[in-house]
Amino acid sequence: MTATALSLHGVSKTYGSGDRAVAALRHASVDIASGELLGIIGPSGSGKTTFLMLAGLVEPPTHGEIRLLGRKVADPKTSAADLRKLRRHHIGFVFQKANLLPFLTALENVQLAHEVAKLHGSQARKRACELLDELGMAHKINAYPQTLSGGEQQRVALARAIANRPALLLADEPTAALDGDRRRQVMGLLSNLARNEGVTVCVVTHDVRATSVFDRIIEISDGEIIREYAPFDESMGDPSNLPRLSS
Repeated sequence: MTATALSLHGVSKTYGSGDRAVAALRHASVDIASGELLGIIGPSGSGKTTFLMLAGLVEPPTHGEIRLLGRKVADPKTSAADLRKLRRHHIGFVFQKANLLPFLTALENVQLAHEVAKLHGSQARKRACELLDELGMAHKINAYPQTLSGGEQQRVALARAIANRPALLLADEPTAALDGDRRRQVMGLLSNLARNEGVTVCVVTHDVRATSVFDRIIEISDGEIIREYAPFDESMGDPSNLPRLSS
């Protein structure tokens, strides 16, 4: 039986209080298996990014339980230092903005992830070079972020996110700034991470063309997980007609 990497049970997140309270996520429950490639869809403002922030231990839930690799992490007993350690060693992030350090080259931005995890030396450099090469960035390893296009910056950010082989990778619109070929390349890499390396990958996307690689798709609307879908195959025609698994 495949182990569960991430579990959210009855998780809610509310910002503000009283008349100004905003429920960004409501009673979300989902179990995500190790090595699963999960797609997350829904309109802007529906709660998708909040879901990632909670799953990545960046934000605490207002209510509910979160378990990462079997450990209960949405717990007052989990210190801020423990949460940082969990994120550093087990979670990778790719956000809508690349957030690269402007004074470091592409290679140095990727190597920074190794240094944060206290890994150094030739092996760290080799790993960083291999990842950039896989993403078509070998010729830009010494380039600074301001000289890179938006799509190139995002590929460097993806390389940085997976440099330490995280158990969980959370990606928010990772292909939004990419053309068709690069989109397929990035989604192929994410698929490979899940299939061959056992990384659990959760991807927020508006690009229904990218959904063919997912094992499962969940839809969030008004802060609630409202249904699950089977993956979309481009041969099926209209991608707006995703097959439902549940309602």
